[in-house]
Amino acid sequence: MRLLTLLFVLLMFAFGAGAQKVSFEGLKEINGVKMYFKIIGEGEPLLVIHGGPAMNHDYLLPHLLPLAKTHKLIFYDQRASGRSDIPLDSIRAISHEIMVDDIDAIRKEFRLDKINILAHSWGAKLAINYALDYPENVGRLILSNPTTLSHEYDSLQVAAMAGKTTVANAERKKKLVTSKEFLSADLGVYKQVLQLNYLTSFFDTTNLAKLDIVLDNDFFRQNALLMRGLYRDYAKYDVNYYPFLRRVAVPVLILHGRADNIPLAADERLESSLANGTLVIFDSSGHFPFIEENGKFTQSVSAFLSSSN
Repeated sequence: MRLLTLLFVLLMFAFGAGAQKVSFEGLKEINGVKMYFKIIGEGEPLLVIHGGPAMNHDYLLPHLLPLAKTHKLIFYDQRASGRSDIPLDSIRAISHEIMVDDIDAIRKEFRLDKINILAHSWGAKLAINYALDYPENVGRLILSNPTTLSHEYDSLQVAAMAGKTTVANAERKKKLVTSKEFLSADLGVYKQVLQLNYLTSFFDTTNLAKLDIVLDNDFFRQNALLMRGLYRDYAKYDVNYYPFLRRVAVPVLILHGRADNIPLAADERLESSLANGTLVIFDSSGHFPFIEENGKFTQSVSAFLSSSN
């Protein structure tokens, strides 16, 4: 009888998880490049833009899945990232401008009038540029721990990281980056270096174990081509954005973990620079509030998306 009860509970759980089913997973040709998509859930679409450059959407899973109960989450790997293809003409087919245009091509692919966007870290810069270039095509923006939008906060960010880096971890990192494995592009060793870097990005460092860093076999080639391509229009996009943000008229939700190395002052300035910005602070989070305070993160995003303001 107890076994039957357990089976019933498991079946009910599986039934309840049905709202989070994957409706599509694979490649779609976007703006001349085959990009990898994973679409989960049902409801109003929400495009998820991962951080990076050269990362992929995997680290956002499974932490965003609670949102799939009410929204269709559209995850994708940016061009030359993750499982997406590297363009044949990578010198001219990778740039900030092209990656911003990719977002609108995705909107058209899914036949959306306006698109709601949730962007994390560096991905927030792509989302902001999209809102500046395509203001009529944006519904709502959610910027989770956005990268700073001018260089005046760089020294504060570096100091925050240094203040949280222990001598033992600094020595361990030095040993790794000078090892023959690292110099020969060993993905496992590189992942260990990334983990040491991200250790300072958590409020509770034990939560690092919940961050799934997936590096694809072509990661080093992807990274090199992305850096080379993004440098093409670097000067145009490496600017002080704050004076231009009043042009972003749509509602914008800014999520900030108080333990993030990105200074709170940067996100406070972002909020005040926007025409319709709202800042939510997570006291027990760093750069990944969707990991450390998932309940509050989900509630904040859901309330914002359902708001009429």
